[in-house]
Order: sequence, then structure tokens, then C-alpha cells
Amino acid sequence: MAAAALLGAATAAASPWDGYRLFLRGLLEERAGRPAVAAEMYENVLKRDPEAAAVRAALVEASLAAGRWDLAVQTARALADGFPENAEYQILLGRTFLAAGQSDKAQTAFDRALKLDPANVDALGWATSQTRLTDPAVAAGALEKFLKESGDGEVADAVRDRLAKLLEHEGNAAGAERHWKKILESDPGNVDALLGLAGLYDVRGDTAAAIAGYEEYAVRVADNPEVNARLGQLYFQAGDMSRARPAFDRAAVSAPRDPVVNFWRALVAQEQERWADAVQHMALAARAAPQTGVLLRLASYYQRLGRPRDTVKTLARLQKAHPENPDFMQYLGQAQEDNGQIRKAIGWYERALKIDPRRADVQFRLAMNWDRLHRFDKAAPALRNAIAADPRHHLALNYLGYSLAERGESLPEALDLIQRAVALAPDNPAYRDSLGWVYFRLGRLEEAETALAASVHPADDPAVWQHYGDVLEARGKKDESMRAWQEGLLLDPNHKELLKRLGDEGRIKNVAPRTAARTLLKRVEGNFRQLRGLSGFVEVDGRWRGRGVAGRGVWHYARPGRFRLEILGPLFAPAAVMVHTSSGTQWLPPEIGDPAVDEWLTLLNRVLSGEWTAGFDAPSVSARQDGDDVVYESPVGAMVLRGREKTLAEARWGAADGPLRIRFENTVEKEGLRVPTLIRLNSDAGSLTLTFTQIMVNPPAAGDLFSLPAQP
Repeated sequence: MAAAALLGAATAAASPWDGYRLFLRGLLEERAGRPAVAAEMYENVLKRDPEAAAVRAALVEASLAAGRWDLAVQTARALADGFPENAEYQILLGRTFLAAGQSDKAQTAFDRALKLDPANVDALGWATSQTRLTDPAVAAGALEKFLKESGDGEVADAVRDRLAKLLEHEGNAAGAERHWKKILESDPGNVDALLGLAGLYDVRGDTAAAIAGYEEYAVRVADNPEVNARLGQLYFQAGDMSRARPAFDRAAVSAPRDPVVNFWRALVAQEQERWADAVQHMALAARAAPQTGVLLRLASYYQRLGRPRDTVKTLARLQKAHPENPDFMQYLGQAQEDNGQIRKAIGWYERALKIDPRRADVQFRLAMNWDRLHRFDKAAPALRNAIAADPRHHLALNYLGYSLAERGESLPEALDLIQRAVALAPDNPAYRDSLGWVYFRLGRLEEAETALAASVHPADDPAVWQHYGDVLEARGKKDESMRAWQEGLLLDPNHKELLKRLGDEGRIKNVAPRTAARTLLKRVEGNFRQLRGLSGFVEVDGRWRGRGVAGRGVWHYARPGRFRLEILGPLFAPAAVMVHTSSGTQWLPPEIGDPAVDEWLTLLNRVLSGEWTAGFDAPSVSARQDGDDVVYESPVGAMVLRGREKTLAEARWGAADGPLRIRFENTVEKEGLRVPTLIRLNSDAGSLTLTFTQIMVNPPAAGDLFSLPAQP
């Protein structure tokens, strides 16, 4: 359009192509980001043809971009005077006055444009832009008047949107909501109204409505990073990480280096324990915005991943930026501990304490590190400093008291320190162990046994079992002391002091009463006895009689001996159903059944019900420790228990189709019970792996659940 106007106004004396080429060069310079050069080109064109209005308009825009306010005002004024009935040129003049800081003249030009073209939305917007700041009520009145005169339509919707934004800004949420809803009545897909309403609900705290609005907007405008990021934040706050993650990923497509987007992506990864992703996203955020909170989180992620060097490097950036901040010195000390650099850790703790010697936690960590270097002469003063700074620091109280008791020094003081620690944290089994040990050192054996008996099971620490066994031995309770030492050895099979105390005589050999092997067995049995039922999704994978087997289904178990497995097909429709009861195993369709599966399920029921473990508690059953495991062997089969976790690892027995073996892995705690989430079934016929998710423990189950559905 501008080029055509230029050609039409060219004089006969000059070739129109000269001016046209200059004009095109000006456009190219402007697009290349050189508005000052473009303005010179346009001025040269106007020397050839002073009446070329389109070139004058281009000169105004280029002058504004180049900051040449005087030239812009002069050119725009000449253009508006030459075409006094053109509303667009009046708007251009108003814009130049605004840029030059002459707001009154700008308002006059905008008002004149609106008078010339009452339906011009741009004129209305500029005419009300000044009063929106100085007198919002006047601006709103002008917009309302325009609506009444213009009626409905696309122009009216644009004005309603401006009015709604003005009303929202002024706190009239109801008015803003009314106008945006009015827009959506005529144009349900209006993205401005959708976004305005969603933001309004967001500010109001109506999260469900805000999410719905943002989601509908995102369907129509998929690449808006701000909206996708806000959706992700709302999902995150609602705890819905499965929806938060893709929302932030969509935002990152449009804004891959945005530190806010990457920060939130890292938080989602943290919630899902995807630590490598968390590091990647937070590192991007730190690159663009190396703020304290960002760097601290990044350091913690490195620590979680076991990358102590990167942890130290990141914290060093913080400390360098804040050289007198003792917090960062403390963090660096802890990171150097993790990195195995004990003396460097001590150095940072001492630097922090020079700035603030009353930091009890730093004094305590300093003491622990000196103790690791076998310098109790330096550790003891630091512990006393920690207690002086915080008399309720029970960690320091117990640490110093136990250290004195272990050395046989200042035993009355050690007793006082430990009693104070126990009073502050009475449920801490480690403190009760210390109390029992100091009683033992003082020769108060009965009190020592009472304290240690209360601490051995909750502590589950080989050192506590060692102490308990030593006290029992001192009281003449030989059998009980041997069992205590055996319990400790289950937790640490290579514990030198326990091996020395037990000797060959005390090693686990059978399941006689008052042995650790029997105690472990009863704990595992008791766990399964409380397991009345299980349900959840299961994935099956493996090979059976030379054929690959894979599928997904729903699994149910209920005592005594009832199983149901539904293999799901397309659209989650059951493709096959298996029901196992005391009368056997049935399949629908029946041709996919196999006798070996029935034997497997019979064994699995004996295990899950606790019946299997009960068959191994006779003194004649052999037991031996194999690393962390205890292996039980009887005429009916074998069983392996994990000593540290006190869970079942494996059950084996002979069967018609060859020996069967069931391995239990990935045990988790549900409803206070230990439940395996992965079961491996092996026999000569093949092997299957069952992986369970969304497990429910002891769910209610109707009796008819364990019967085959009626065949069509």
C-alpha cells in the first residue's frame, strides 16, 4: 500500500523508480533494526516527493524507533494537518506527543481521532489510555458509552475486553467477569476473554475454575509459555505432578531458557524423585538466574545424586558471592564432609564459628569431625561449646556423655549428660543405649539391662545389641547374651566385636528357641499373619514353555488361599480371568490353564498366609547366615530371609514339574506391613515376573469376586 501511494504521487520530472528503491531500502533497514538509517532514506524520498503520505507515516515510525522525537512530532503534525479527516494520522500524532512527553497534546489528538471515527477501537483505546491512569472512572464511562453506541459485534467485543481489564485493575471483579462472559456468549472461542476470566478466577482463589479456563485457552493457544507455566504451578500446588510435568514441558518448548519455567520443572522432578532431571532443570535456571535459593536447591540435588564435587562447587559460588555469610560456610563444611574431606570441613566450620561462635549445630559438627580424626581432645571442647550455646542440644549431650562413658572417664558427669538427653528426647533408642552403657560402666547392671532392653528393637543397631549382650553376660544370662549378639550379627555379618564374642559356638546353626534365627522367623511370620488381603495392578512378563508371556492386569488376594487375576485387553476390557481357590485353579477361557501355575499359587498362598514360615520353626531345621541373609532348610523346602530388613527373600520347594522357586523383591511398607512389589516365579517350565503397583493392603473383598464370571 505504501509503495503504491508513493508511485501514484511521483512527479513527471523524476523517475518513480528512484524514490521507490529508496523507500524499499528504508523498509529493509528498519527490519534489520537500523531505524535511524531508515529515517534518512525516507527523508530523501520526501525531498523528491513531499506529498507522499505513506512515506511520511513511515518516517514517523522510524523516528520514534530511533528516539528522534522532534522529527517524529514535526512529521506527524504535518501529516495530520495535511489530512485533517484521517483518524489514523491523528492517532499517530498522539503517539508521537506521548513519546515526546506531551501527554495533554496527545490526549487532544486521540480525542480528535475518536470524534472523526467513533467506531475506531484503536482510537478509543488510545483516547482512554491516559484517563485509565489519571481518572479510571472517566475511561470506563467512555468505554461504556462506546458500547451503547456501537452495539454488538467484533468491535464491541474488543472494547468489552479493554473495559473488563480496566474494571479488573480497579478492583471491580464482578464487572470484569460480566463483560468477559458477555464476549464468550457471542464468541465462545475468544482467547482474550478466556484468558481474562481464567486470570480473574486465579486471583480470586477459585483454583478449579482458573484451571478450567487456562486449559480451554491452552487448547486454542498451545504455545503460550506464561499460561502453560501457570497451569503447571496450579497442578503442582494441587499435588498433581502427572499434569504439572507436561504443562511445564510445553512452556519450555516456547521458553527453553526461562529460569522460572526451569525452576518449576526442577521442583516437579524433585517431587517425583527424578534427581537427574531435577539437576538438569535447576542448572538451567541457575545459569540464567543464579539466585541464592536456586543455587541451594541445585547443591542439594547434586548431594542427593551423590555428586559431592558438584555440591561443593555450587556452594562455593554462593560463598564467594556472600563471603561473610556463616550459613554458606556451614553448608560448605557439610558438603566437604560428604566429599570425604574432613579437614576442609573443619576449616569451614571454624571460619563460620569465628563469625558466630554461638552456632550450636556448627560446634556439634566440628566436634564430630575432630572425633573422626581421633582427636577427642579437640572434639570435647567443641561439644561443651555446643551445650553452652544451646543447653537443650540433646545430640551434643548424648555424644559427649557416651564418649566419656566409652572411655571410662568422668562417669558421674557422663550419666548426667545422658540423662538430660533422654529427658529431652525420651523416645530416642540411641540415647537409652547410652544410658544403659553408662550404667554398665558404673556397675549398675540391673538398670543397664532395663535401659538396653527398651532400646535394642527400636534402634536395630548392631552396637546396641552388642551392649545388651555384654550386660546380659555380666548378669550371668549366657543364652540370652548369645541371642543378643546373634541379633546384632544379622544386622552386620562382619561386625568384628560380635564375631569375637560369639566364636564358632555361637554361630547360627538351627532354629532352637531363644535364637536369633527363630526370632527373625517369627517376625516375618507375624507380618504375613496380619496380611488378610492384597489388591492392585500387576504386570506379567517372562517365558513359559518356550513362549513369551506379557500382559497387564488386576490382582486380588484374600486369605485363605484365594486369588483372582484379570488380564486386561484393549480399552481395559478383561481378556482372560484366572481364579484360584482351595479347590484348584480355573481359567476363562479354560484352554490357557496350566497345572504348574496351580502349584505356584498354592505355594504363594502358603507364604502369604504365614503358614510356610511356621513350618520352619522346629529346632531340627538347619539355619545358617549367608551374608545379610539367613537360609533355612527343611525336608519340605528352603527359605531365605533378609536379616537387615527382616523380610522374606525366597521360598523353594519340590513339585511334580520340577523344583519351584519364588523370589520376593522391592519390599515396601504399607499400612505398617512389609509387602513385596515384585515377585519372580521360576521352575523348569519357565519363569514369570509379577510387578505390582497401586497396592492396597487388607482391602474389603466380596465373596463372589473369587468366582469365574458367567460365560456368554
